Amino acid sequence: MATMMRLHKNQITESLESSSHDRASVTPKTVKLKPIVGKRFTFSDLLGGDDLVQELGLNTIKQVRLGIESGVIGRLAEAGLEPKYRQRIIPERTFQRRQKAGERLTPEESERALRYARVVAEADRVFGEHDKGMRWLHSPMKQLENQSPLDVLDTDIGARLVEEILGQIDEGFFA
Repeated sequence: MATMMRLHKNQITESLESSSHDRASVTPKTVKLKPIVGKRFTFSDLLGGDDLVQELGLNTIKQVRLGIESGVIGRLAEAGLEPKYRQRIIPERTFQRRQKAGERLTPEESERALRYARVVAEADRVFGEHDKGMRWLHSPMKQLENQSPLDVLDTDIGARLVEEILGQIDEGFFA
């Protein structure tokens, strides 16, 4: 299966052992969001730039526990993720309030936002263009019981299935 980030087992273990469950013990990094340009959206684009992706590297668990910046929701909107899917990450009014107050997403919201960003970016990469990737993400599929890939991203197992299908397409299997 194709994945956006690959970590060795010992790196994950080190990250887990060194991570604290206390959100206040780690200082979150604030990153200035860069405008998105071009026909494809990368994982870096959707998360706000290379600095945030680099910060997420081995510290993904810490950053998710802290909550990522709420601006990622706006980036997903720029990428064309419709309100009904963004609502599965965070309710619109909650998002507006948090963004106005400069607050971060909760760990649960952060995980959901990363899931959507990862899959949108992977579809763009596999299909070579954002429009083609989004068309595929909206298309009902037999493998998903006639639901679109976007319809199943609200669960981790759904995202894994979509990533597996994208991996098969990337490897040359017709899906």
